[in-house]
Amino acid sequence: MPAMNNYAILFADIAGSSALYKRVGDELALKMVDDCLAGISEMVVQFQGTVVKTIGDEVMCFFEDPENAVRCARSVQRDLHQKAKTDSSTLSVKVGIHYGQAMLKDGDIFGDAVNTAARMNPVANAEQIITTQETIDALSEELKSHTRPFDTIKIKGFTQDSVLYIVEWADEEFGDATVLSTGCAANPKAGLASIYLKWGDYRTQIHSDRSSFVIGRDPAQCDLSVTSKRASRKHVWIEFRRGKFVLIDHSTNGTWIQTQDGKQVYLRREELPLWGSGLISLGQPIDNNQEDCIRFVTED
Repeated sequence: MPAMNNYAILFADIAGSSALYKRVGDELALKMVDDCLAGISEMVVQFQGTVVKTIGDEVMCFFEDPENAVRCARSVQRDLHQKAKTDSSTLSVKVGIHYGQAMLKDGDIFGDAVNTAARMNPVANAEQIITTQETIDALSEELKSHTRPFDTIKIKGFTQDSVLYIVEWADEEFGDATVLSTGCAANPKAGLASIYLKWGDYRTQIHSDRSSFVIGRDPAQCDLSVTSKRASRKHVWIEFRRGKFVLIDHSTNGTWIQTQDGKQVYLRREELPLWGSGLISLGQPIDNNQEDCIRFVTED
């Protein structure tokens, strides 16, 4: 078996790609996405990183030196921000980085560090770089000075809440970029909240002190394994963040949610707070999937 080593895993995900396809059409959107991912991949190589693969609107790569990963992410955001001033077709990306143990095998990379890095992107907004304490601890003082605590979340496999950091990339010459506020977001712990899930004969209750609950097709990786072929192997996860349960989609086909007020919301590589009661449909619209929907009820 290949040896485990420390790597900085970086995911760069194009923001708002679902809306892009609707706005400009499939052919043009695909070209814009491909061009953006190609530019990011070139920059990864410039900073001595390795591109593992592109997955839809996302590129996955790794660096042996976490400094190179963070410098690459900052350069990506700077480059795209500058291009957007003169080219309206320039896309925005959100970047997640984690430094930790992983192993290389057959051109791919595996391990908890990969899974943790993938958790960063749904937290980030467009033009943001989110990373973990483990990454921060491995950086030089110069790079640390460009980072700030941003949020706390529960990550599966970690016994305590994890502090996330945002990496600043906009210096004085980027005067039109968003200025970050200081301080770490609140992490309320007033009481123990719950969410109940029902799928066929399956019932479960998830408490707010749980790191995450994964739903998908792969029984080896998911807490709730579904049989739908439209579902991804790890389709969505539910976690408790800042006083509410949040559903995070990381699938190929997306997720449909019907909220308590009867509205339906489509997510793809996005997230949505869950409130009251409603339905979750993996990979297809709720109207086409009434009998196979997952029902949820939240309780404070």
